[in-house]
Amino acid sequence: MSLFQNVFQDLPSDIHITVSDRLFISLTSAKFHNSIVSKFESKEHLCDALTCSCFLPMFSGYEVPRFRNSRYLDGGLTNQMPVIDSDTVKISPFSGKWKHICPEDRGMANITMAQENIFINKQNLVRGIHAIKFLDSSRLSRYYKEGHDRTFRYIEEIKR
Repeated sequence: MSLFQNVFQDLPSDIHITVSDRLFISLTSAKFHNSIVSKFESKEHLCDALTCSCFLPMFSGYEVPRFRNSRYLDGGLTNQMPVIDSDTVKISPFSGKWKHICPEDRGMANITMAQENIFINKQNLVRGIHAIKFLDSSRLSRYYKEGHDRTFRYIEEIKR
């Protein structure tokens, strides 16, 4: 089953209405220019954008997916951390500076690539390797729980 099919089957039919102008997806054009999209005419249109935003050549396949009749790659190649306005919540699976929700480990040094600051440490190296390889369900569940718990703590903090 393709990524598009997996995403498509799990989303409600009116999801494009719910997320339009609320979800901003970073895409990288074939010429390596970044585009941020937030308007979706249909569920299929949204799934096309999501599929492009996850596509890494060779890891994801060989045929680059299309959105609005143009081919796009993972938006993280050109803008990993899009900021729309001062209300943007910055979320990342990598620890680093200037994020609201991310792992809490630190590093002696950091680097900024594609608009995202990342601490240079062993934990982030492992996360990077895991981002491009198939993971078993127990490891995926652990990452999901960690992200869920960090998000819950962030929501509790902003309520105060």
